[in-house]
Amino acid sequence: STHCISSAASDVYKRQPLMRYLILLFALPPLCFLGCAAEPNQTKLKPGTTFELHAVAAQGDGNTKPLADPESGAILNLVTPPIITAANVDTASVTTDVNGNVIFNVNVDNPGAIKLQAATAAPGNQLAVVVNGKIASAPVIRAQIGSQFQITGSASQADWEKIVQ
Repeated sequence: STHCISSAASDVYKRQPLMRYLILLFALPPLCFLGCAAEPNQTKLKPGTTFELHAVAAQGDGNTKPLADPESGAILNLVTPPIITAANVDTASVTTDVNGNVIFNVNVDNPGAIKLQAATAAPGNQLAVVVNGKIASAPVIRAQIGSQFQITGSASQADWEKIVQ
């Protein structure tokens, strides 16, 4: 797993919680490029894998489809069409953090990044990650997403590895 922060970044990381997200999103990739631990092996999604990221609506209507969240059992109203699909995924990888939590890393193409930035501009909205027709994760957005994001949750490393080549 990749885990490196320069000492200056580490001091900011400890003092200002909001900076944690900025450091993790923007500082880690360049720092690792400059000589820290290697990036995880980036791969593609397996052919035939469906991968969709949907906004979740409070109420169902003609532009939503209901789908059960396996973690909570709640029915979520997924806005259609999805924000991004497998066609937008450039690379994906499975890693673990220092605590052993599984992380699914996703890098999307430029059109996907533009859609994600627009859809996640307002924190507090919920998204649903749908893999092969089932909700894999349904997080609440805390910060705007661009071309890279990570998914954590109850899915195991083996579950995520089934969908990457």
